[in-house]
Amino acid sequence: MLLLAVLFGVFFGSYRSLHRYEQKAERVFYSGVEEDGLCVSSDLNVIAGEGNNMLTVAKRYLPDSEETAAALNESILSFHSAKDINGKIACALEMIPRIEALAGRLQEEDLSGKDRDYLFSQLAEVASRERTARLDGYNDTAKEYNDQLTGFGGWMAKFYHFQPLTTLR
Repeated sequence: MLLLAVLFGVFFGSYRSLHRYEQKAERVFYSGVEEDGLCVSSDLNVIAGEGNNMLTVAKRYLPDSEETAAALNESILSFHSAKDINGKIACALEMIPRIEALAGRLQEEDLSGKDRDYLFSQLAEVASRERTARLDGYNDTAKEYNDQLTGFGGWMAKFYHFQPLTTLR
């Protein structure tokens, strides 16, 4: 009987510990280390917004059948429909090169001075937000959580279906 109580305590304690790490990483992703809104989620949403703005510019210069624009639009839609952190990050990592590809395609066009300046400011914002997301404390928090999954309780993590979190580093 004592053995069952000990085993239950180990299983329940491991679950609670892993769940706390997971919740902390999720909170940091969506709210920031200081819970001030300066977070990876915000950075990725700004990147998606810049992608949408670039699609608006593209509509003025490129045909509707333009593949680079269609690919970017698909990535943005996937990003917004992603249900979890790993999905958001995967979609963002797909979206960023597609933004760059569409920008490259637009640079081949005879853009107005205003649109050309806007395009370069969009690219600068995307690069800045990507860099900020890669340096965000979420990555350390997610690594700490992932380390717990592979540590002592790793086999229990599989039992409880905890999944590693993707980082941006």
